[in-house]
Amino acid sequence: MALPVSVELQGKRILCVGLMCLDIIVVCKSYPEEDTDQSSRCLAHRWQQGGNAANNCTVLKQLGISCEYLGTMSTDYGGLFLKKCFIDNHIEIKNCVYYEERVPDVMRVD
Repeated sequence: MALPVSVELQGKRILCVGLMCLDIIVVCKSYPEEDTDQSSRCLAHRWQQGGNAANNCTVLKQLGISCEYLGTMSTDYGGLFLKKCFIDNHIEIKNCVYYEERVPDVMRVD
């Protein structure tokens, strides 16, 4: 549920410029020991939008504040996933710069 927007912000949009990345969340039974290959012990994983500017846009929108993300985006599968995150959250992305088949920044959290 969105909070009431202050009078100063009504009719205005906040521009968030910067990083957007594809976070890959990996769920393991235990934290892997150093210098071991524990990839076969992954219980689950999921993709999630991340990056400071992208996360700020998402939170601002959840608070009912109009916002826009400005940055670079890829047209590959990961980039399309991230673009859909913005569209689903009604965040403006019309001024982004798109690169063909550029791999988005990825952060892996075990």
